Amino acid sequence: MPLTTSLNLKNYKKKLSFEIKPESIRSLSGIVPPKEIISIIGRKTSALNALIGRSERISAFTNISTILRGAGIQTETTLEKLLETVETQKETLDKLDNLVRHSWRGPAFGSLSAMLSGAGSRGPAALNDVLEILAGKMDLLSKLEKLVGSGKGHSAFSSIARVFYSAGATTPERLPGFLNVLEKHEENLGYLVGPGKAFADLNTLVRKFAGHGAGAAAARRMQELIVSSLPSASQGTVPSNKTGMPGTGQSHT
Repeated sequence: MPLTTSLNLKNYKKKLSFEIKPESIRSLSGIVPPKEIISIIGRKTSALNALIGRSERISAFTNISTILRGAGIQTETTLEKLLETVETQKETLDKLDNLVRHSWRGPAFGSLSAMLSGAGSRGPAALNDVLEILAGKMDLLSKLEKLVGSGKGHSAFSSIARVFYSAGATTPERLPGFLNVLEKHEENLGYLVGPGKAFADLNTLVRKFAGHGAGAAAARRMQELIVSSLPSASQGTVPSNKTGMPGTGQSHT
């Protein structure tokens, strides 16, 4: 990193709650000139402070660059808009961070960046939309935490995020249906998840989807998996009446 960049960084040291390391700048400097990065840092210190979360192992810059991948010549503008979204959505990010505080994956923004990887110039809008969706599902996510299993280092949100890994700008279109299925089957999940049951914990259930490109069809596949795994599935009934496919109002039998 050029000496001038190092000196400029020192100007912002007192404003930031974390140390900016040269490798962090390099994660962005391939797509945004270092001089412009420093300028944006100066204007958006509060957003960067919010992103550091609770784990020093997680680099806010690395997560940001993951989302911005593919933005091309719009990267500089997109970076500033992304940080503006972080500022306006700080309350929801704080709530998510609280939910994932026991996860070894670190702050919620790490999981968000994995979902939105490659969103490029659509990253700020996609991040805003995803956070709006999650803000309306906090009660569900909180209840799902009880199904995660203690001492495993996972969280409900980080497990769900694995399903939509690299969904990018399409995440806001795919995520609601999946969450709606979990919400409809909230009672049924109690029959399926836990010690001695079909799935030891929520993460075990979600692993059925993670890494297999299930994001696009995740809602339908989760619906089918839950219903087929219920003890009464062979009789075509389920213990709960919350079995409608999202948006159809029909029961799955």
